[in-house]
Amino acid sequence: MNFPTHGQVAPGFEEVRSVFNANFADDVDVGASFCAILDGEVIADLWGGFTNRDMSREWQPDTLVNVYSTTKGLASTAFAWVVEQGAVSYEAQVRDIWPELKAAKSGLTIGQLLSHQSGLCGVETPLTVTDLYDWEKMCSLLEAQQPFWEPGTASGYHAVLWGYLPGELIRRVTGRTLGQIFREHIAGPLGADCFIGLPDDQLARVAQMIGPNHARIRPDPAAFAGFQIPPLYPIALQNPIIRPYQDASSDAWRRAEIAAANGQANARGIARLYGALARGGELDGKRILNPDTIKQMIKPEWT
Repeated sequence: MNFPTHGQVAPGFEEVRSVFNANFADDVDVGASFCAILDGEVIADLWGGFTNRDMSREWQPDTLVNVYSTTKGLASTAFAWVVEQGAVSYEAQVRDIWPELKAAKSGLTIGQLLSHQSGLCGVETPLTVTDLYDWEKMCSLLEAQQPFWEPGTASGYHAVLWGYLPGELIRRVTGRTLGQIFREHIAGPLGADCFIGLPDDQLARVAQMIGPNHARIRPDPAAFAGFQIPPLYPIALQNPIIRPYQDASSDAWRRAEIAAANGQANARGIARLYGALARGGELDGKRILNPDTIKQMIKPEWT
């Protein structure tokens, strides 16, 4: 099948186009976009394939797609903006802002919380995907959850529930949601086509997610032979089970603010965000963060 591809690359970067095109022929991709910015200049801006699993609608220059954990970087940038305003600091103790959080009782800092050290990689209460849309319920469950390790002594990936942690801190110190902060102070000024909580008027341009059961090329079961499931895997990644097409392609999912997993963006938007961060917080005359804020933002919290 022919997969249409479009866009441009700067001289000297022609191989990027070749690899992008080959990805459709050699891999499972149905549709995708790719963008790279170097020293403030776009050196590649490509898109191609289709936005639905029956491959009847072509991917457009502004097609959005669920970017899963890439959302964590978008959310962290919004949180850094709140830090820059002086509303909170990475060194502050979580319990001073969110005293109900059991994991914060021992003096966990905000920097530790955001770097996956809280022990809240999930909750023991069985969840459905619709529970993720209930902010108050999710925060209550996190508050009551006994950490799965002593906070601040280890780092373990908080795959889905991480977003409620910075989100609730932002809500408490600003009265606004993380998605609002991101839209008004990061994506909006920068002109970055990224969202945490998608408005209804943008729903029509989002690509469907396609699960492995509908992949063009089925995974080889032999590739997973001998894989040992880590003890906390069911807690962190399977409570709830999020189905790519049934759940992550729904309007309810796209509208929600699940800042660890459901950002809607395209490569051009993400490239603009990181292009700005790589240049000290400014791109095309638009500043989103100061250089000192970025230094605080990228300081290692776990080694």
